[in-house]
Amino acid sequence: MKKIIQVAVVLLLTMAFSGVVNAQKEKQAKNTALYLSCNMDCHSCENKLTELLKFEKGVRDLKCDFKSNTIYVLYKTGSNTNEALMKAIEKKGYVVTSISKDAYDSLMEAAKGNAEHGH
Repeated sequence: MKKIIQVAVVLLLTMAFSGVVNAQKEKQAKNTALYLSCNMDCHSCENKLTELLKFEKGVRDLKCDFKSNTIYVLYKTGSNTNEALMKAIEKKGYVVTSISKDAYDSLMEAAKGNAEHGH
């Protein structure tokens, strides 16, 4: 009888743990990452776009960087769209293009390198 109880407890703990892992995976899948290139000229542009985008529906994480002319937005899937976020930026007079994560990473790295060399 004691052995049956131990097996039951182990099974319950295993099922509970797998439920937590699945819930975390589902939570991550509910977000969409958007990588953009944008014609920012200065810190003021960066601040203006940050202020604009942080209040857009569903935005969970945001990084505007004028040195690399890039924007990263993580938003709740279903609460917004790539097109709507890009349109909001364009309404402020900026030219914006969707780019890949690899292109974003390259632009960020290049901007970081230029800053370190004083260019």
